[in-house]
Amino acid sequence: MVSQVGLGVVGGATLWLICEWLWQRIPVVALVVALGLITAMVWIVRRVRRVEDLQTTMIAVLVGLFVTVSPAALLLVNR
Repeated sequence: MVSQVGLGVVGGATLWLICEWLWQRIPVVALVVALGLITAMVWIVRRVRRVEDLQTTMIAVLVGLFVTVSPAALLLVNR
């Protein structure tokens, strides 16, 4: 479980940095990547848990939004 949490933190931080770079350089591509990543996260969570409950789906969507869209929000705030 500790390794899963560590992998999640490192993976999330890496995705956040990639999305930050994309939002700065190519915002249109960043938007497409964000939608793709959120969709992939929901799909992966449903496959791993083998259920389709609303709570798990919403958590995956919220984490995906945080990782992919928060860099854009920070760029707007810092302008």
